[in-house]
Amino acid sequence: MPIKKSYLAISVALVLLLCLTQIIGSTLLIVLCLAAFLVFVGWSCSNNCTLSVLLFFLPWSPILRTSPDGYSFFTFALVLVCAISVIKKRFRFKKYPIVAGIVLLFLTLVSKVIDGYMISFDYIAFMMLIVLFPVVKAEWTVKNYDFYQVVLFFSLGVIIAALCALSFDMFPNIAKYIRVDSYSTITRRSGFYGDANFYTAQITAALGGGLMMVLKEQKRGHIAVLVSLLVLLIYCGFLSASKSFVLVTACMVVLWGIALLRMKGRVALKVVLLVVVIIFAAFVATSALFGELIEVVATRFSYANDLDSFTTGRTGLWQSYIADILKNVKTFFIGKGLTNVKVNDRGSHNTLIQIIYQFGFVGIPFLLYWSISFFRGGAYQGRRIRKNKIDTLLLAVGIFMPWMAIDALFFDEFFLLQWYMFDAMRYLEQEQIPQSVPREDRYG
Repeated sequence: MPIKKSYLAISVALVLLLCLTQIIGSTLLIVLCLAAFLVFVGWSCSNNCTLSVLLFFLPWSPILRTSPDGYSFFTFALVLVCAISVIKKRFRFKKYPIVAGIVLLFLTLVSKVIDGYMISFDYIAFMMLIVLFPVVKAEWTVKNYDFYQVVLFFSLGVIIAALCALSFDMFPNIAKYIRVDSYSTITRRSGFYGDANFYTAQITAALGGGLMMVLKEQKRGHIAVLVSLLVLLIYCGFLSASKSFVLVTACMVVLWGIALLRMKGRVALKVVLLVVVIIFAAFVATSALFGELIEVVATRFSYANDLDSFTTGRTGLWQSYIADILKNVKTFFIGKGLTNVKVNDRGSHNTLIQIIYQFGFVGIPFLLYWSISFFRGGAYQGRRIRKNKIDTLLLAVGIFMPWMAIDALFFDEFFLLQWYMFDAMRYLEQEQIPQSVPREDRYG
């Protein structure tokens, strides 16, 4: 499928216009720009380009609002594509999101009533997405995505957002959305996100897709583009001085190296990629562009004297949340009802712990049932397909390993990156399907 260049051009134009309106600070212009964003997303959904466009705008989610404390229009866009997809599918729903949604709705409402918590917009949006988002994902089986296009859109969205935040922080109006942490000799940037680890979680997800596609792509031009994007993504990641970024990236590089060595045939590609890796490693080690960034990261690692300092205090936070869960019977069984409350006014910085804290051990099986069913839906059922476990693990590490250091449950990434992973898995399955199998029989 050819790259939808017009969609990419409009996406880039919209985010640059968004930066301009935020710099000017005119509420009217910002609202008009956000309205244009919603229209474009709706148009993209109608033309089966939803995932690519949403991933491009995901790094811009914090700035897609009229004020720093307002609701992000990215969430509104997710609700919009759900509504459009439901209409396109003529209100046909799968059973699993309805079952899981009803049970989770009941459990969370009971929890809220017991604790006296109010229903928030975030809560309503989450419950809507539990039921409706699988309908959006069904678009993949209607018209197959080119996963190269998905990675291209996602990577460019991340890179442009990071570079714009780096360039525009001197303008007061847009600087409200840009956080720069400076202490001692360390400077940490996080794009338009207030947390460097959320910022790098998107970078590693894009990196994982790019690394996987370098091994799978057949077109030389596409491989060259992917390699260029990977270099820029790594640079943007180092801007954060994030230890988790370095660790996750290192794990992915090891897995990528194993996959490269195990790849059958394509000897010329193996040689070229190994040469590129050596040249890039030498460039990173000797260039001024990366030199200062690497020194900052090394300084942060040098501060680690024990496990708690190595994780920047996260192990202490995890222990506090686990202790609170174990000592509170109600929280242990049905959680906090998907309510944004914190232990000692600090987040858990761990998505798995946050899921337990919010849904309890009664609710976890139903959320797990939803997620497993989400990944199984739309798979090719006609033949036994040999999956490439290294490639799948490579992307899974890039997407989900950072979730062990952030609270992704309350953010749009929780749903969107699962769809991204699903799309990659279907792409890998497609490679294993004999070409003689009719297209309509490949994807169910």
